[in-house]
Amino acid sequence: MATYKEIHGTNIEVLSSDPSNPVNGQIWYNTTSNVVKGFLINAGSWSSAPNVATNRVYVGGCGSRTSALLFGGSDQATTTQSWNNTAWSSAPALNTGRRNMGSAGASNTSGLSVGGYTQAGPTTNLSNVESYNGSWTNQTALPSIRGKMGGAGTATLALMAGGEPTPNAQIVQTYNGSWTTNPSLNSGRKQIYGWGTSSSCVMAGGRNNDGPGSSNNTTEYYNGSSWTSGPTLLVAKYGAGMTQCGGTNNGSGYIAGGSNQALTPTNLNSTQTWDGTSWTAVGNLLTSLNGAGGGGSPSSGIIGGGTNDESGTANQAASTTFASGPSTVSFGN
Repeated sequence: MATYKEIHGTNIEVLSSDPSNPVNGQIWYNTTSNVVKGFLINAGSWSSAPNVATNRVYVGGCGSRTSALLFGGSDQATTTQSWNNTAWSSAPALNTGRRNMGSAGASNTSGLSVGGYTQAGPTTNLSNVESYNGSWTNQTALPSIRGKMGGAGTATLALMAGGEPTPNAQIVQTYNGSWTTNPSLNSGRKQIYGWGTSSSCVMAGGRNNDGPGSSNNTTEYYNGSSWTSGPTLLVAKYGAGMTQCGGTNNGSGYIAGGSNQALTPTNLNSTQTWDGTSWTAVGNLLTSLNGAGGGGSPSSGIIGGGTNDESGTANQAASTTFASGPSTVSFGN
């Protein structure tokens, strides 16, 4: 395919307004604003953002690049933090402290925390479900105790896939105020990356067991009635919490960070985008992170918390934002 340079040459256009349909690489001079501008398609990169208010790892997360929630975690098991596109702030606490829960939700005013593990005393799986609309309210519990699920959807219409303990690794359940069992995953696993809606979602990666080399590279997408296997991840990984993933349906999305016990270092900084057909490697996280949380869309997101300590014991307050896709940039006045 010919480039813009080959078609139009190298002279800079002089325009009174920005073009309505620019192409990648196009440059022009806007005589109204007296600014040289260009149109670029960013393959995907991360930039720094304010740290989360409290260090945590294995957290739940949901929302968007501009409006997100982090909740629970291994050290601050009931803490909730809200992101408003400028800073993190404290929000009402969970009723039941937990980590490694399933998560869903659209913003910092609407979230769902499903199952997980208690923090105090012996580790215990939970069936508790809580929804957030400015405060946390107990909802209909899962039919069975379960943790380390992949989640998708909203606080009122969600899907949870996989998890543990056995035999939950293939189970899929949807929530609309009550729980319904749906067609099972083709490949059972836990600590899965998930995004989308309850009737159109992707579940990628995960973990088969707790041993080295157990990371899963499977991709499956759901159309509301069945699961279809897709191309495998470029790097097998699992999210020991809800390490950042973003997307709105079973089409485009991305995943970042995570862990693979067979690699050195085990915690990863890689980001992969999914276009509905294949995976592509894009810009790495600024710090290797596992057990972080956040929210996002196919082209942008926010991630907070997690650990970059190989033992998983150090709770990091790192926070980064992700952006990809087309954008108009100004080169100067």
